[in-house]
Amino acid sequence: MKIFTFMIYFTMCFYANYLFAHGLPDQKEIYKYAKENLTKLQIYEKPREAHRLIVFNESDNVEELDLTFEKVLVVNFWATWCAPCREEMPSLQRLAESFSAKPFSVITIASGRQSKKMIAEFFLDQGISSLPKYRDPKGKLAASFGVYGLPTTIIINQHYEEIGRLVGSTNWNSDEVKEILNLVISAHSN
Repeated sequence: MKIFTFMIYFTMCFYANYLFAHGLPDQKEIYKYAKENLTKLQIYEKPREAHRLIVFNESDNVEELDLTFEKVLVVNFWATWCAPCREEMPSLQRLAESFSAKPFSVITIASGRQSKKMIAEFFLDQGISSLPKYRDPKGKLAASFGVYGLPTTIIINQHYEEIGRLVGSTNWNSDEVKEILNLVISAHSN
């Protein structure tokens, strides 16, 4: 009887661990790709629960982004006055375009006081046509995520957990970034 009870307990523990781990990439595997221009990328040992994304949309309405779908998100906090933001924004658009067929989205959030007109001009000047123009005018959302410098980009997995972030700019359309994001995306589909 003890052996039977042990076998049932062992089987339940094994499957519980498998089910909880399923869909989560090995953080060390992701980190090994953070090289060269991604030296500032911080990958967490354990994913963190991400905060709700409550923003102002292009119609000036408060909107909570519906994140019930299972997508990997790259959430970029930026500002129109930020020179590094200006440099990296085109690469965010190229990344979004190259991953358009995957369960993936780039969400851009202008943090701080910036008018819709300034944001529209910034996007026009940079040739950005397909990224969202969300705003966080008082910086409350940025503060809830612990964003204290711009740009800051947060990577969120399909379980709506923050798995890492990068403070500062980078080429988001680089092979290194794509490899990391493909690891995160494929972990869930296995």
